[in-house]
Amino acid sequence: STKSREADAATLRLLDEAEGHLIAAGAARNRTPLREEEMALEECHCMQAYVRNDREGFVAACERGLKTFAGLEGGETFHFLRALEIGDEQEEGRLYDRAIALRPKFPLALYARGQWHLGRRELAEAVGDFERAIEVKPRFVEALVALGFVRATGGEMRGAIEAYSRAIEVAPAFAISWANRGVARFGIGEREGGVSDLEEALRLDPRVAEYRISLAQILGLSGAAGRAAALLEEVLKEDPRNAEALLVRASIRQLEGDNEGAMSDLDAALALDSGSARAREMRGQLRAVLGEVRAAKEDFDAALAIEPARFMSLAGRALVLRALGDEAGALADLDAAIAIDPREAGVRAIRADLRVHRGDAKGALEDAEAILAVTPGDPVGLYERGLARAALEDVDGSIEDLEASLAAGGPASR
Repeated sequence: STKSREADAATLRLLDEAEGHLIAAGAARNRTPLREEEMALEECHCMQAYVRNDREGFVAACERGLKTFAGLEGGETFHFLRALEIGDEQEEGRLYDRAIALRPKFPLALYARGQWHLGRRELAEAVGDFERAIEVKPRFVEALVALGFVRATGGEMRGAIEAYSRAIEVAPAFAISWANRGVARFGIGEREGGVSDLEEALRLDPRVAEYRISLAQILGLSGAAGRAAALLEEVLKEDPRNAEALLVRASIRQLEGDNEGAMSDLDAALALDSGSARAREMRGQLRAVLGEVRAAKEDFDAALAIEPARFMSLAGRALVLRALGDEAGALADLDAAIAIDPREAGVRAIRADLRVHRGDAKGALEDAEAILAVTPGDPVGLYERGLARAALEDVDGSIEDLEASLAAGGPASR
C-alpha cells in the first residue's frame, strides 16, 4: 500500500526487514546466496525505490532484475514492475503481456494490464483481465472495484453494482466500494440506496472530497438542494480551487433557476482548468438555454476540440447550429452523436424532426422506429412517427400515432 505516509513507512519497514533477512541468509553461506534469495533481494530493491519515489533507483533495479532473471521462474515479476514506470504506452503493454505469458495466473499483472486497457478505452479487454485476476485471487478487492468501474463506464450498472457488492463483502471498510456503488445505484433509480452508500463511504473516510461531491450531486438531483449546497460549501471552504465541486454546484444552481450563479461557477471552473471539456460543454448548454447561441457554439466547439467524441457536446452543438440556420452542420453532428449512442431517444427525436423538415420523411420514420424499438409506446417516438407518416401521406397511421402520443402526454398534446 502506498496510500499514505504512514503506509509508506510501514511498507518500507517490512521491505528493509526482508532485505536484512536475505542478506543475512547469504552471509551465513559464505556470501553465496541462493538464486531465489538473489531474485527476492532485487525485488526488494525495486519496491524500496518505488515506495520512496526514487524513479532512477527503481528503473536501475528493474533493469538489473530483467537482465539477470528474465528467463527464470519468478523473473516475470521484473517485467511487471518495469511496466509500472516505463513511460511508453506500447512498451508498457508488451511488458505486461510478457509477464502474463510467463505466469498466466499473476493477479497483479492481470490487474495492471486491465488498468492499461481501461486507459485506452478497451473495455472488453479490461473486463477480461480484471475477471481473470479475480478468478486467481477471489478476494482481490481492488480488482473487484475496477471491474465495477469498467462495467459502469460501459453502462452496465447492475453488473457494476454486483462487483461493488462483492468488494464490500470482501473488505467492508474499503470506502471507495461504497461510494461507487452509491453512484451506480442512483444511476438505476435507487435514490435512497445511493444516498445511504455514499453516507457510509463518508463515515469510513470523511476526508475524501469526491464522496461529498457525489453525494451532493445525488441530493441536488433529488430535490434536496439545501443539503447538497451545504456539502459543496464544505468542500470549497477546504479547497476553493476544487473545479469538480464548482461544476456540481453550477448544475444544482441551474436546476434551481439560479442561472447567474451557475454561470459564475462555470466561469470559475474554467479559470482553474481551461482544458476541461465537461466545463465547456456545461457552459455551452447554459448559454444555449439563455439564447446566447453563438457563444454556446464557441463552447461546444472548444469541448469537441478537446474530446471529439463527446456525445452531449455534439447534440448541443447540433441544436445551436440549427438555430443559426446551418441544418447540414446540425445533421452531421446528430449523425456523429447517434453513432456514439444509437439507443439515445432524445437525439434520435431531434434528428427525426430535422429530417422531416428537410424532406427526408423515410429517414425520419427510421429514427422514430428506432426509438420505439428500444422503448415501445414511447410518446416522443409515436409523435415523430406520426409526423413522418403524415409527410409520407399515411394519414390514418399518422392520426393513430399522434392520438397515442397525445394519450400518453407526449409532444402531440401541444
